[in-house]
Amino acid sequence: MKQRHPFDIWRDQYESLQQISLDERRQGGVGSMSAFVREAIDVAIAKLNSEKRAASK
Repeated sequence: MKQRHPFDIWRDQYESLQQISLDERRQGGVGSMSAFVREAIDVAIAKLNSEKRAASK
């Protein structure tokens, strides 16, 4: 079983996620808000790590 971690997000962020999810489902996709958030976190982490590496050179 996956461990869950609750995080707060702003209402406009949630509404945007809902719209993105709905649009993706209308196009035949899965429309998973969770998958979208996981991917966004991965992108943010990679960006921050890249910036750290660049700053340490």
